[in-house]
Amino acid sequence: MLATYLQISYTQFSHPKAVNGLDRAKFPRTRYRYWRNRTISNRFLGRCAASVAALALIVSACNILVAAGPKPDVSGIENARAGKEAFDQRDYDHAIIFFTRAIESGELSGHNLVTEYYGRGLAYAEERIYQNAISDFTAALNREPSDERLYYDRGTAYVANKQYDLGEQDLSRAIELKPDDERAYVNRSTIYYIREEYDRALKDLKKAVELNPNNPLAYNKIGVTYVARGTPLWSEYYFKKAIELKPDYQDAIRNLRKVCPTCHVPH
Repeated sequence: MLATYLQISYTQFSHPKAVNGLDRAKFPRTRYRYWRNRTISNRFLGRCAASVAALALIVSACNILVAAGPKPDVSGIENARAGKEAFDQRDYDHAIIFFTRAIESGELSGHNLVTEYYGRGLAYAEERIYQNAISDFTAALNREPSDERLYYDRGTAYVANKQYDLGEQDLSRAIELKPDDERAYVNRSTIYYIREEYDRALKDLKKAVELNPNNPLAYNKIGVTYVARGTPLWSEYYFKKAIELKPDYQDAIRNLRKVCPTCHVPH
């Protein structure tokens, strides 16, 4: 198994965001991440000898990893269960490993296989490895093309990866499939805000608060959009509303102080 990690890693190490194989090792977490980053940095600075030394320490970390958790020869169902448990514990490195083993076991099909692609995609997204997340959400969508969650999460990953046109398409499709999900409106508004299409952003955000009047994020984003549009006086109400719903909302507090220095805000 370690040889597999090494082989995959060598093929992907040409990019600084390589994430499979060795890059999925976790133990010991702090030591591993330090040397992984040093290895990538040294490679791209041309310091091959230093990279080899760092790689040796990563291999040591991988040896510990291989001894932990379900082994590659256990059932796909067991790996799937371990992946979900790791994800629920926010241990995304291990979640990715176990989901991968479940997918590659060949034992899963239909909705069960979609669930593993979806779970691994979410774990990649939590790790901010957005291109891998997009690939997994796409694999799931190829099998279940009417699942609103998959369009929403792939669209969100596209936005995070600055692929705004594709993000808009997916989030719009998610809205078509589930018109009452305010999250899709909020995330699509980000695209319009970046494009400086402020009226379209406001339309989506106001739809979001119509669907969920207790969404402080949406109120804060409405205020921010009004400021960007050049109408900051209109933003005061929305910042205050966001703070009312979430008194420790630091972004909204800072934004309110900028547009209304004399307004009382929580400390």
